[in-house]
Amino acid sequence: MLQLYFYISLLLNPFLQRDIDTTTLKSFSIKGESYYFGSFNEVYQKDNDVLVQIDKSLDSRVSINSYLFKVNDTVFKYGGYGFWSDRNFIYYFDLETKEWEYFKTKQKRPVEGSSKGYFNQKGNKTIFYGGMRVDNDNRLNKISSNQIIEFDYDHRELLIKGTLDFPIRSKNLFYQGFESTIFYDTEHLYRVNPFDNTVKVYKNPKFISFIKNVEFDSENDYYIITKTIPKTGEITEIQIDNNFFDNPIQSVRLYKTKIKILPWLLLSLLIIIFYIIKKEREKSKSYFKGLSLFLYGEQYKFEPNDILVIRDLLKSNKIYFNHVMDIYSNPELSYGHNTRVANKRLDRLSIRLQSIFKLEHPPIEKIKSLRDRRQKIVVLTKEFISLNIIFK
Repeated sequence: MLQLYFYISLLLNPFLQRDIDTTTLKSFSIKGESYYFGSFNEVYQKDNDVLVQIDKSLDSRVSINSYLFKVNDTVFKYGGYGFWSDRNFIYYFDLETKEWEYFKTKQKRPVEGSSKGYFNQKGNKTIFYGGMRVDNDNRLNKISSNQIIEFDYDHRELLIKGTLDFPIRSKNLFYQGFESTIFYDTEHLYRVNPFDNTVKVYKNPKFISFIKNVEFDSENDYYIITKTIPKTGEITEIQIDNNFFDNPIQSVRLYKTKIKILPWLLLSLLIIIFYIIKKEREKSKSYFKGLSLFLYGEQYKFEPNDILVIRDLLKSNKIYFNHVMDIYSNPELSYGHNTRVANKRLDRLSIRLQSIFKLEHPPIEKIKSLRDRRQKIVVLTKEFISLNIIFK
């Protein structure tokens, strides 16, 4: 009964004096002032080197271990655990009212709430990953959250970027950076950049173990590692140059993205339609006019007799060889000589058309008539017919 009374007192009176664990506080500088945020709703400021709680929100204990971050001059928190569930929305701290207020966002698909994870920021976008969530089958259990969630401040939107594909919960935190975060285990260091969807892997230099704290000296571009020596318990400092992270031994992805089939199908369909339209337009640019062939803006001149043969072939796709001889015949020559001339002129015309249109085979063929095997028929190939060449 006494414990229940004390808990109700905490809920109803956020100003009840409690010991402050400063190691759990996260500080932000806002408009030149320093503010310190706890893992519940607590917000503090210093007054004569003493932390004074300034928040007026009810200590509801529903956003424990949320993701605390700042955009511009506003501190937000996403997620958090409380009462056997995780939040999947965002609060912001109002400096005027000194209360946590709900920040309205859009969600195309409902995102998964989580807590006690990691985040990185780039511009006005923040990505959350590697947290824990309540097991829906047993709400007393906590399991890994595999959703990668992006908060787009400019569009007030929460998006699912993909599904975690790297065992980040099995790694130790080395350093929380702005756009990337570094983790380690006994064998390797891992620099995670969720915006590039990369995890760059480096060989662990072995002295990175039993770490108490890591700071980054931006002026000198190196990390200051405070660690414990296991045998003696002595505290020591080690420096590691930031250039160490210039040459990874491997790069893997942080998360899997869902392939959207419909957009790809639509894109493929559009490409096919565009190709068909392009081919039709190309065909319409190929035509004979007068004694010339016009193709893609180029002009090719032909002999009058060749034009007559092409025109008659294009009308029905086939003509008798005797008709070709009549077109090419010379009254002063014998029948045999005219036959040789007609064959030679026809072959030359076919080779020229093949060259102009860049065809695989000569477009004019001679075959025997099925009705009279003594008669030859001159035909156009399907390859040439498909070009749909016209006379104007």
